[in-house]
Amino acid sequence: VASPNYIRFVLDGNTAPVATRDQAVISMNTFETYLQYLNVPYGKLDFAFGRSDFVPFADAGVPAGGLFTGADQTKTDAERAVHGGFANAILDPCYHKACD
Repeated sequence: VASPNYIRFVLDGNTAPVATRDQAVISMNTFETYLQYLNVPYGKLDFAFGRSDFVPFADAGVPAGGLFTGADQTKTDAERAVHGGFANAILDPCYHKACD
């Protein structure tokens, strides 16, 4: 995980394409179990968010799942309160840049 001003989200396997939903739920449960073990806050992110390279694979029937820790969005005060870091700053200033 390389986002310097990260947030923690698990892709919600329940919202994955039907053909790969069972596998996506297994992935989601694995990540959730680990994050709960670490006792760190996290949220769930709908597969429809679609800001990653996983979407074409999932749409083609290849199981997908994972974490989202930030991209070019600005961290809110509420996200800062949960995840730390800096509000009103980009989550990952290197997102899709040469430094990524």
